[in-house]
Amino acid sequence: MRCTITIFFLAISFSTLADDLTIPNTFQSGTPARAAEVNDNFTAVESSVDDNAADIVANTMQINANAASITAVVNASGVPVYAQGIQIGRFLSGFGDHIYLTNDQGFIIPLTNVSTPSPYVRVLNLFYTEQDCGGAVYTSIGTFDPWVLTLGVIFAPPGSIPATELYYSARGSVREQNVVYQSENTGGNCSNLSVAATASLFRVFPNDVGVTGVSNSSVAGPLKIGTP
Repeated sequence: MRCTITIFFLAISFSTLADDLTIPNTFQSGTPARAAEVNDNFTAVESSVDDNAADIVANTMQINANAASITAVVNASGVPVYAQGIQIGRFLSGFGDHIYLTNDQGFIIPLTNVSTPSPYVRVLNLFYTEQDCGGAVYTSIGTFDPWVLTLGVIFAPPGSIPATELYYSARGSVREQNVVYQSENTGGNCSNLSVAATASLFRVFPNDVGVTGVSNSSVAGPLKIGTP
């Protein structure tokens, strides 16, 4: 398979930062508090609150604009990608032996070793809140973080090449701080930890085709770009 890889860059605007609040007057114990000075302090607080409210409105508008820009990029990436005659997504970006797809549900599908007859979905390690790989499931997504926050990522767990099962991060995910996990899957086998570990991780879920629009079997090769 021969294909030309084009990199798409998405410009994301930065949010407005709130200014520091400076209180003009400081009162000492045992000294009188003059009304004018107290009122000046209240005026400073009021002005700062109003400024912050305006910043929140501006940031909300910018977040919405960024989301719209991302959606526009997703919808504009029109080169279809097929596996086993099924369209699994549209080309979004790529480098080296990796490409990234997006589908109608808005999820990112990272494919690895695309020059081989059977490319596979990127593998990410899994971490579990209970031993024997039970409980809630988490992963560290790393370079996908910006996309995870808005779109979500579909990936395979270790030991799943070619993919026979998939996981996904929900759209709008946030990295949860201080997640305590007791077992992990980093090489295709479940390993219990003798002492629970703590990390900053994303919550993930077993693939649901009704949510992601991708079946576990549809991402196996051969991969074709542009035609089934």
